[in-house]
Amino acid sequence: MGPYLLSAHLDRLTEILDEAKTIKRGSSAARRGIEQVDNGYEKLRADALAVIGEITAGLN
Repeated sequence: MGPYLLSAHLDRLTEILDEAKTIKRGSSAARRGIEQVDNGYEKLRADALAVIGEITAGLN
């Protein structure tokens, strides 16, 4: 394997690793987004249950 071919392979490996890093960043962002959705859902559910509790208490 000549130096030119080795250099070409190393350049390609660097590109592949850069692509992998981009994918990892995207999956991390998606994970954070899902976590935000879950947290928002939990807050809305807790707020709704609190209102139901207040209505129920007022009916008794």
